[in-house]
Amino acid sequence: MNQSTPTKKRKLSVPELPAHITVDILSRLPVKTLLHSHLVCKHWLSLTSPNPPFARLHLSKSPIALLIRPARPDRRQLRLIDLRLQTLPYSHPKHAQLKLSPNLHFPLLGHRVVNSCNGLLCLYDQSDPVFVCNPVLGEYISIPLSQHKGLYDHTTSAFGFGPKTKRYKVLQLFLKFVSYESETYEAEAETYTLGEGPWRSLGRVPFHPDGQSFYASLSGALDWFNHSFYASMNGAFHWLTFDRASPDFIRCFDFDCERFRVVCEPPEFGTHHK
Repeated sequence: MNQSTPTKKRKLSVPELPAHITVDILSRLPVKTLLHSHLVCKHWLSLTSPNPPFARLHLSKSPIALLIRPARPDRRQLRLIDLRLQTLPYSHPKHAQLKLSPNLHFPLLGHRVVNSCNGLLCLYDQSDPVFVCNPVLGEYISIPLSQHKGLYDHTTSAFGFGPKTKRYKVLQLFLKFVSYESETYEAEAETYTLGEGPWRSLGRVPFHPDGQSFYASLSGALDWFNHSFYASMNGAFHWLTFDRASPDFIRCFDFDCERFRVVCEPPEFGTHHK
């Protein structure tokens, strides 16, 4: 009688998992853990970096995080705070923080962070090109100077992403004062699509923002005259005019169709709240 010897069950190791399952698992990791996973094996690294489709997948599953920069302009270190890990009772606060020290070879002292979008930072200075950088990878690109640069009294930039066109764009507004006393001025706009270029003129801004306005955006943001409050919503940046006499005090710029428009105020938001 033949006695069959028991066979050992073969253990399935992580590298032998189907690629799509491995990608799905890695796409759910926090940024800090994902960076550490690059050191595990070359296979994982090839699946995640550089890989734009994976970056979009990871972004779609990532919770909201805070990017904190120091107040001192000579400090280059950034901190990325994972709010999901920050609130877990068993997680140490340090585990939710990722220290970023981008090794960017351009002068940062005069540049300020305009806004962030999908993990990318837009840095801007009045007299230099706009830079878009990835602080995690330490990579950046410079946007060519516009021909309008230096011809206006004030220039400001914004950076955003069009969810329909799937294009990253930089918006620049050029302001020329008509009357300093009444704080009125003319404004023209241009956009630059990353990877395509060149700058395209959008002509005159259809309404005149005032000096008290501040701007906000979900995929991009713009501030006027040292205001710096940012938010985001549906691929457009928004701003408040603080014109109590007008119901059209919420306005925005759509990065997909490249149009300025007025946003209706919430029904419950009465004039007395302005």
